[in-house]
Amino acid sequence: MEKDICQINQELNSFLINTYRRKKFNRDHIFYEVLEILKNEFKDSTRLKIIFIFSEIEKCVSLLKNKSEFSNVQIIKADKLYNDLNESLKKYMGISYHPMKALEYYNLKNFTEAIKQIDLFFKKSNEVLLKNKNVFIYANAEQYLNLFSIYVENNNEKEVIQRGFELMQFCYYNVLPLNNRIKFVSFDYESIDIEEVKYWRIYITNSIFRKLIVTNKKNIIKEIINKISKTFHSNNNIDNYFKNAIQCMYYFYRKEYDKSILYFRESIKFYDQYCEILLYLNLKNIKKLIFNSKNSEKNEEELQTFSKLYNDLIETRLKHFFTAEQIISL
Repeated sequence: MEKDICQINQELNSFLINTYRRKKFNRDHIFYEVLEILKNEFKDSTRLKIIFIFSEIEKCVSLLKNKSEFSNVQIIKADKLYNDLNESLKKYMGISYHPMKALEYYNLKNFTEAIKQIDLFFKKSNEVLLKNKNVFIYANAEQYLNLFSIYVENNNEKEVIQRGFELMQFCYYNVLPLNNRIKFVSFDYESIDIEEVKYWRIYITNSIFRKLIVTNKKNIIKEIINKISKTFHSNNNIDNYFKNAIQCMYYFYRKEYDKSILYFRESIKFYDQYCEILLYLNLKNIKKLIFNSKNSEKNEEELQTFSKLYNDLIETRLKHFFTAEQIISL
């Protein structure tokens, strides 16, 4: 273990030198590209009407996210605007309207209705957004992440495990075992920034595991890790950090600690691919292994070095993912 600690310290120090705190993944372009698809379907006064209703619906979303007391007034306005549309226009405006209604029902803890609204989005997305594969994938992943969050809040453990697993398959494998909710497509790599796809995958992965951590559903993490690790043998085209980080957790849960340490050390070699929340989870597990080891030859200086590196990583790479109260329990 003493040799392991020394090597881990060297590699963590190198990791700190070669990485930085990333900016938040920019999702704004998804909003504007969806609007662009809707605008291009219509001309003149109808296009202006679409833009106006879209903006009114987005006002609802902003108010709902902030739990504003004025959200009900704006929702009534948006409901009327949407309901007065003909069926053809409803098909297009549903891309914006149904996610807003899902958020409304989510805030009211009416999870059944929230899920129905997301399913209506998926149905209309299949008809409207497929003209741009990249926007289709991004927009559907956002709503599938919302679906995952609904099941987390509803304490539906079986669905949380399955949806979290499916989201990661969606991101990393272009596999969509989604009960026919969404049609299968792959990115149009000739018209997309590969770096953006990487950061999008990290954003989705961070969102899944952070949600489970802050809602104290850490037992579910183990189940998702077990499911995703079983897919690696048949999928070679996958980010090296993700694969090694998942394997680190998988073997930790199996109490095969030597393998867990090896996969941790392998994972942090891939600086440009690291996922903040997976790094946090593995750091905590490795810390337990190091400090709970019964090895009498442990070097106190190396332990102190590890503690300093651990605290530096929490402070500079991970702290911004959690509130002050959550930081205390990390």
